Amino acid sequence: MKKQNIVSWFLAGLVLVLCFACQELPTDDGVRDNPNDQEYGGENPDTLQNNPPQEPFYPNPEHEASNIATSTTFSWQCYDQDEGDELSYTVHLGTAENNLDMVGQGISEQLFKPENLETSRTYYWKILAMDDHGGETQGDTWSFTTAEAGQQPPAAPSNPSPEDGAVNVPVDDITFSWSCSHPDELELVYSFYVGGYPNVDSLYEAFTDTTVTSLFFSEAVLPFETTYYWKIIAKDENNRTTEGPIWSFTSEADHSGNHAPNEPSNPNPSDGARDVSLNPRLSWHCEDPDDDPLVYDIYCGTSQNPPLMVS
Repeated sequence: MKKQNIVSWFLAGLVLVLCFACQELPTDDGVRDNPNDQEYGGENPDTLQNNPPQEPFYPNPEHEASNIATSTTFSWQCYDQDEGDELSYTVHLGTAENNLDMVGQGISEQLFKPENLETSRTYYWKILAMDDHGGETQGDTWSFTTAEAGQQPPAAPSNPSPEDGAVNVPVDDITFSWSCSHPDELELVYSFYVGGYPNVDSLYEAFTDTTVTSLFFSEAVLPFETTYYWKIIAKDENNRTTEGPIWSFTSEADHSGNHAPNEPSNPNPSDGARDVSLNPRLSWHCEDPDDDPLVYDIYCGTSQNPPLMVS
C-alpha cells in the first residue's frame, strides 16, 4: 500500500510537469489565419505548407539488440507537427541491410508483429511514415539478432488495459493489466513503468519483479484530460528480458468546471529546424476548451530546460 501511495502521488504530480511540455519552440512555413494561432517576433511567413512526419524513433527491439524472441512485436514512435494529420506506416524487413522486403503496408498503429523469424539470425528493419497529405519520412535502418534455439526470452507483453490510445479513462480506481507468455513456459516477473512523456528515459519504474499481470490503484486519482504512457518489461528465471511497447491512454474530461488550455502545437520554427534566422518569428497554435482568453509564457534558450524569455 505504501508503494501504491507513492505511485498515486507520482501520477498526480505529472500534470505539473506536462505544463512545460512546449518550452522548446520549434516550425513550419504556415501563416497565422486562425485566432488561436499565436506569434512572437520575426517576420510573417507567406505560405502554408504541409510538414512531413517526423523521422520514426525509439525502435523496439532496440537497434543492435541481441537475444530477441522470435515472437517479438515491433514498435516505434512517430509524430507529425501538423495537428490533425493521420499517419500510416510501411514496414521493411530482411536479413540483408540493403535488400529489405516490404512486409507491412498501410499500418495505422505503431505496432507490427513479423512472421516466421528464425533463431540465431540478424535482421534489419525500417519504417516509412506517411501522412494523409502525401508527406513521408523514412526512418533509419535498425537491426537485431534473435536468440538461439532453447534460449528464447519472454514474448513481448501485449493486450494492455487500458487499451493503447484509450480516451475517457476514469481518473480514480485505475487498473493496469497485460498478457505475457514464455516459449519455454518459464516463470515470469514484471517491471511496471509509467510517466507523462512517450520516451523510455522519462518513464518511472513503479513496480519491480511483480509476479502478477494486473495492478489496481485504489487510491490513485489522476488529473483530468491528461495523457499517460506506460510499459512492461518481462523477465524469466534466467534473467532474460523482453521490453514491451510504450502504450498510452488519456484520462476523462472534467465536466464540473473550468478546463485547462489544450497543449500548444504546430510550432514555427519546426522542431529540430536548422539554419533558422537570427530574428525568427515564433508562432504556435493553442485553443481553450472553454473558449477562455489565453496568455502565454515563452521559454527560450540553448538547454533542454530553457529560461523564461517573455511572460
